[in-house]
Amino acid sequence: MKMYMFEGTPEEISHVIQTMQPDQQVIAIPVKNTPEQPVPLAAGDGSKFVTFEFARRVLTRIPLSAGVLAVLKKIYEAHPDWASSADLYAASNYTNRQFSGLMGAFGRRMANTPGYDDQANFFEYQWDHTAEAWQWRLPDSVREALEAEHLV
Repeated sequence: MKMYMFEGTPEEISHVIQTMQPDQQVIAIPVKNTPEQPVPLAAGDGSKFVTFEFARRVLTRIPLSAGVLAVLKKIYEAHPDWASSADLYAASNYTNRQFSGLMGAFGRRMANTPGYDDQANFFEYQWDHTAEAWQWRLPDSVREALEAEHLV
């Protein structure tokens, strides 16, 4: 038995499979990249957030890119409300995929900063089932570090 995995629209996948093996049956398995249950990481739910000192080290270890700075400012300005992912895409002028890369790079920045605690979060976030997107907020420790470094 051979198994192939393709990503694309149903029409694109059907065309590829019919071209490769015109006599084979195609079974589509829908994939959903959204959490089934709410995944809140917000103050008061027992989540652990970075300390003020660690947040300052993350923010100053190497210069922040314009995209990261725009995202941090947008989340900061939304306080006490949440900033939507769409707001952050617009603020950074990044697509969804580019934004994912930006956040991955920010995670590497954190992981390579002395004192990194992989159980402490830099952001508060929650899944918005209505918009089917993440919402973002900053814990007080990060807000204070941004203010102390005059980044907002």
